[in-house]
Amino acid sequence: MAAFLLAFARFHDPGFGFTRLISVGDRVAPAAVPMLRATPHYVHEDSYGYDGTYYAQIALHPLLREPALDLALDNPHYRARRVAVPWLAWLAGLGQPGWILQAYAVANAVCWLGFAWILLAWFPADGWQNFLRWAGFLFSAGVCLSVRHALLDGPALLLTALAVRAVECGWPRRGVAWLALAALTKETSVLSSAVLVAPWPRDWRGWAGLVVKGAWVVAPLGVWMLYVSARFGPVADAGDGNFSWPLTGLVEKARELGGDLVANGVRAPEVLGLAALLGTVVQFLFLALWWQPAMAWWRAAAPFAVLLMFVSQPVWEGFPGAYPRVLLPLALAFNVLVPRGGRWLPLLLAGNLAVPLGLTQLAAPHGEFFRVDTTAVRVVRGEGWYPAETGDGRTWRWTGAVGTLRVENPGDRPVALRLRGEARGMGEGEMVLRVAGEERWRGPLGVKREPFATSSLQVPAAASVVWEFAATIPPRAPGKGDDRDLALALYDVVIEPVASGGRP
Repeated sequence: MAAFLLAFARFHDPGFGFTRLISVGDRVAPAAVPMLRATPHYVHEDSYGYDGTYYAQIALHPLLREPALDLALDNPHYRARRVAVPWLAWLAGLGQPGWILQAYAVANAVCWLGFAWILLAWFPADGWQNFLRWAGFLFSAGVCLSVRHALLDGPALLLTALAVRAVECGWPRRGVAWLALAALTKETSVLSSAVLVAPWPRDWRGWAGLVVKGAWVVAPLGVWMLYVSARFGPVADAGDGNFSWPLTGLVEKARELGGDLVANGVRAPEVLGLAALLGTVVQFLFLALWWQPAMAWWRAAAPFAVLLMFVSQPVWEGFPGAYPRVLLPLALAFNVLVPRGGRWLPLLLAGNLAVPLGLTQLAAPHGEFFRVDTTAVRVVRGEGWYPAETGDGRTWRWTGAVGTLRVENPGDRPVALRLRGEARGMGEGEMVLRVAGEERWRGPLGVKREPFATSSLQVPAAASVVWEFAATIPPRAPGKGDDRDLALALYDVVIEPVASGGRP
């Protein structure tokens, strides 16, 4: 748990909090609702972002009354029916946009901690096998993907787990309530309503009671979907394109990974992808061949084994693909249901082969090429930079013509700053720093990375300035398939205050 919290904390950005996890891409940011554009948040470069972008905007407008949602959501009916987590984020954020985005971004981490607690009901801390099962699920690819991109799969399964536990404890009404909330989180959670079928009805009264329970599960979702239809009009795309003939999506995914392995050799993405796919297949075969309808988790997850057979290529395509999180109930049920004992250990390990892929999703994100060692100012990267690069523990960015940083001083006193770091160019020349077109500092620049330190730079009170970085050498492409026009690269720049005596 400590390792998870430390990994999660590294996604925090001093200027934008945890909004990096929402995965807003710069290619869709211009179409976002005005409230999102006006609220500070992290934007990923050269990216279309991920699904959390849409649910975060719903969290800002949970009643869906914002007209801009029609264009901001890629599929309004499909996204808007998953409203439980956006509503909870709005409530947790007390209606304040900045707080709402933070609440939405950290919701999966809260759910992860909830899982760590509730899983002890099935994996008590009394042996190494239970630890393997507990950790194998918490660090599975599906859970970590949900955390990394602020998605709804983790929260939906946590609510389902609460429902399963309620059924196991003989509280079916509580189970119905949790499942209804899970369905409002993600509609596929309705499949787990099979957990309520215990015992198998023997007469019409039993069947009638089961129908009533099912109706209570889907009723809140049904009412909300009527509201969504009234708001957005007729359904244009219900998401049925995610289904195809049995196992065609799985087979195509295997062919894709095999082709990549042949074309690219043994690389981490191909190996991790194949391991995760194999783990999912093991989980599927176990639930399909090891019939245990008397077990609550088997009933809750068996419909997802059927779902695996019919989901189409959009769920499987890409790296790592959406399937680990879409089929997440399989991972939890597998770890619960595999019998205890040493002879079952190979099967247990095989079904958790997606853990290495999950751990990569919690790896520290690429940082910015600069660090601000004062709270007196806020520094925002401007235009002119190529995407960040990392290696050997360093982070850097190239610029071709001019790269800018905007420095904001909200205080009532001027702030003196200096920069230090490393720089390199595509040739011998000089690096120039200008403010509002006026040169403020100049230093030597070479083809090898060399340290630099600027003189003191003043930022007036209650004002912002733009620093412009350029090189005196013309930009050129480095070759070897890289056609970018590069001139200057800055590495691990530190922006620090200068004391009145001139020392930082």
